[in-house]
Amino acid sequence: MRINIIDAFVSVILVFLLVPKLGIYGYVVTVFATEILNFFLSMNKLGTISKVKIDTVQCILKPLYCVTGAVCMPKVVIYLLGVSLNYSTLCIVCIISSCVLYFFALMIMECITKEDILKVKRLFYNKKTGK
Repeated sequence: MRINIIDAFVSVILVFLLVPKLGIYGYVVTVFATEILNFFLSMNKLGTISKVKIDTVQCILKPLYCVTGAVCMPKVVIYLLGVSLNYSTLCIVCIISSCVLYFFALMIMECITKEDILKVKRLFYNKKTGK
């Protein structure tokens, strides 16, 4: 309850300060900022109540770096190569390449291990049919 009150209070303050100056962009910044605030406050509360130690670097920061790089890299490469694509093709190329880069970045940063991949494979592997 306290976390939601803090979140709402910060949201009201940011809307009051940012929307008159930035318009819809100020509101978008407010939504992102308050969602991030709520996430961190909720994770802290969950860790306190459950007594589970959450490795912030491994579970939050490394994946954040991976997704940032995976999303920015295709756009930078396309820009540097001077490739001109129509908007829909550019979106498809960026989405697919970002997903692939994100997966490999998570593996390189050891956020996903080979054991994790095997566990996922076992979920989809049907022992009766062998498929």
